[in-house]
Amino acid sequence: MGSSAQTPVIKSSRIRTALKWLLVVWLITWALIGSVYALIHVAIVPRIDNWRADLETKLTETVGLPVQIAQLRGAASGWTTRFQIDQIQIQARDGGSALSIGNIDVQFSLASLWQLQLENLQVNNADVLVERDGAGQWSVAGIGIAADTEQSVPAWLDWVLAQPRMGAKTPLFVWPIAWESLRLGLLRPSMPT
Repeated sequence: MGSSAQTPVIKSSRIRTALKWLLVVWLITWALIGSVYALIHVAIVPRIDNWRADLETKLTETVGLPVQIAQLRGAASGWTTRFQIDQIQIQARDGGSALSIGNIDVQFSLASLWQLQLENLQVNNADVLVERDGAGQWSVAGIGIAADTEQSVPAWLDWVLAQPRMGAKTPLFVWPIAWESLRLGLLRPSMPT
């Protein structure tokens, strides 16, 4: 008779222990999220311009052309973080400007980062040089594009173009060649609603 009276107590004790561990895991998870939030907003956002030279170097290595950035700025508002990159220049091989962007505005939140996306990506005042050399080789912003259609899109570009909220204000494409006819379009796969 005594063992049947202890069974509910044992089950109740196990449930309490499981709930305590669940609470501890939940608290640790939110402490980590809070720590990441604090790290971003206290250590990174106010000092973002300190990493400008490193970013220019990494972009130069990636693109293969000299990249210059005038200023990096960061701001935090609630759970949203905003980075602005001012006056980006990619120098063409001939020394001219292959790409000039007045401002890139990037906004993200913890919710958007959880989905590996940005809240908003805005490119303002972009001048892009599109050229075709004598051999028929195309380049966009000083970066050559292979003539074969088997070339895959770089993963970073695929990620950028997949952002749910992306815009460009006053873009200018410069073609220093004569055209017989031109059809230009930007196709983006439809996103599920």
